[in-house]
Amino acid sequence: MAFGCICFPFRRLRRCKKCQQTYHAECLRELFTSTLSSSPYHPPRCCGYFIPLSMLYTLYSDQPTPPPPAATSPTEKGAATEEISEKSASTGPKRNDALASSLAAFREVTENAVDCSKCKKWVLPQDIDEDKETAHCNPKFGGCGATTCVICNGPAHPPPSAPKGKAAKFASKPGCTKVNDDERGEVRFKRLVGREGWRQCGKCGWMLSRDTGCCEVICRCGHYETLAF
Repeated sequence: MAFGCICFPFRRLRRCKKCQQTYHAECLRELFTSTLSSSPYHPPRCCGYFIPLSMLYTLYSDQPTPPPPAATSPTEKGAATEEISEKSASTGPKRNDALASSLAAFREVTENAVDCSKCKKWVLPQDIDEDKETAHCNPKFGGCGATTCVICNGPAHPPPSAPKGKAAKFASKPGCTKVNDDERGEVRFKRLVGREGWRQCGKCGWMLSRDTGCCEVICRCGHYETLAF
């Protein structure tokens, strides 16, 4: 699901850095909310690209930043926007109940959600390093800074060849030994499915994806499924 705002005046806008479409904060909140009620459209995207869930920390704040003056020209319009990025999430006032409930709702619909092994806080998908198989509980978003293994959900493991001590905290490659290769492959595949927005056919179980065309996808078995992207 992707759309650009046609609301006026041009104020409190945020820009998708991939396609340069602009959104009002209120409309962006509506986009996030709509993906919760329609699972094929989760996680939220713009032009096929994931919008970081860290944006929720900006959109659901008790005391939003005062809007800039309404733009009266294309130049002023550009100056009144900010990119939809993780950077904008780090500058926000005190978080409120709306943020907490929204994060909880998104966690429920997130495939293979990872909670911090230390403080049990949900780790946002953009703070997960799939290559290292680790999830960082980001202090920018109220996390404790601990690192969790996404395979076994315990504390992150250094690889067998890593030096001990302080350097062992940062694994250079996967080091979880609590699962075998087949189990690791299954977990990684499930995580890939969630990131890419793929769906299993409800009839035969075949994995489906869509690059272009309408949202209605026909499986090879003839069953219809709805895929946002």
